[in-house]
Amino acid sequence: MNANARLSGDTPWSHDRKVRHNFELRTWIIDHLGPDTDSDWDPEALAADTLAALALALALALDPGQVTALSTNWRELRIEQIGELRRYKSKTAHLERLVDFLPPGPAKDQLITWTGVRRHLP
Repeated sequence: MNANARLSGDTPWSHDRKVRHNFELRTWIIDHLGPDTDSDWDPEALAADTLAALALALALALDPGQVTALSTNWRELRIEQIGELRRYKSKTAHLERLVDFLPPGPAKDQLITWTGVRRHLP
């Protein structure tokens, strides 16, 4: 993860790439080696980090319903909006594997919703 943090790039796309790689690596470790209480390998910590990234880091800052509605006609959107939708999609790539490790609750419910939204994104 330290190597990922040192990757070059100061653009929103490079920042999102680093976040996506972080989420993917953490999910892979949890999936293959099992969860741990260390915050890097704790599924609940990863769920919280994912929800924070979805809520704060993206310029559109839309909820799942708004993202789904916007993506239904994504071919008609400006290129910047399509890019934002792609960034939502990349930040949710790990969710299908992660939700199985989460206890029932609001975070799991929100991530399951995002998993469904992801299927509609360009």
